[in-house]
Amino acid sequence: MSKKRKSKSKVTRKDIAWWTYFVIMIALVIFGFWNSEGAEALLRAIREAFSLLME
Repeated sequence: MSKKRKSKSKVTRKDIAWWTYFVIMIALVIFGFWNSEGAEALLRAIREAFSLLME
């Protein structure tokens, strides 16, 4: 009996960027419950920064 190896999918730079963006957005939503004005400004800045990185 031969065992089949499962090939590991490679984690790409784009995957890491997406998950980082996702975690930061979740943290900012939680921060928004405490300080909505600050969270809104941070969300805008981070969205613009990551749009440049993901191009």
